[in-house]
Amino acid sequence: MNQRSERPSSRDWFHVIGIVFAAVVGALLGAWAQQRMKEREFTIQEDRLSALETSLAERESQVAELERQARDHPVALNALRQKLDKQEAMTASLAKRLNALSKNTSDYETSRPGWNHEVGRAEAHKAANNECSSFFFDVDAGLLNGIPPDVSQSELMELLPCYDGVILEGEGPLGVIHYSSNGFSFFTAADYFSLTPAFTGTTSRAILTLGRVDVFKEFGVPFREERSHNSLYSKAYGCLQIFYTGRRYNENRAVTEVRVHANACEEISDP
Repeated sequence: MNQRSERPSSRDWFHVIGIVFAAVVGALLGAWAQQRMKEREFTIQEDRLSALETSLAERESQVAELERQARDHPVALNALRQKLDKQEAMTASLAKRLNALSKNTSDYETSRPGWNHEVGRAEAHKAANNECSSFFFDVDAGLLNGIPPDVSQSELMELLPCYDGVILEGEGPLGVIHYSSNGFSFFTAADYFSLTPAFTGTTSRAILTLGRVDVFKEFGVPFREERSHNSLYSKAYGCLQIFYTGRRYNENRAVTEVRVHANACEEISDP
């Protein structure tokens, strides 16, 4: 008897198809997974590249700043040298003025008789001569008719008896003798005398007719300036204080009062 060849059953076909399908799906999933891994690596590489680009840009900015500083360095150095040159010139000018002031102070101290000595009293009497016919204010010596700012009331009343009013020391906040008709007053309790532009006498150098700018030209930079309305200049006798109208800076405001103090400028408070 002849045997017939066996044909695959439907079940076998389904089995084969299932195996092939599984293989194809597995291959596709493997390829997809590999693609995802490559995309992830590519993203990581992009992030790293972006970070490197940012770092490179920062470095380039730093290099540009260093190059700018290198270019500007000579300019800044030159400006600093010019500033130092100005400071040296100012220092030399101040030293010159200080030497001149020291010389004037020395000459003044050797020529002016001490007020507390009899010689000084005699010269003051001689200058005043018990008369009020004329007045002379020596700006650099700090004397009015030879009388210093620390004169006592009794001595002043004897030397210049033509006063207009008197407040005795102890009777008011300041002992003062007024010579209002002649434009000056002696504040004996505070050791200074004051002159106004109404002063009827003469001065050794222009002062009462000046403006603030002119004062700076005539007397230089003051020891101290109080709120721009008065300037203080150190003198051998004490302190010269000059008042102006108003309180604005950089204006040639007129002199309104000059005070001559026996005390040093450091001891003078702003009125």
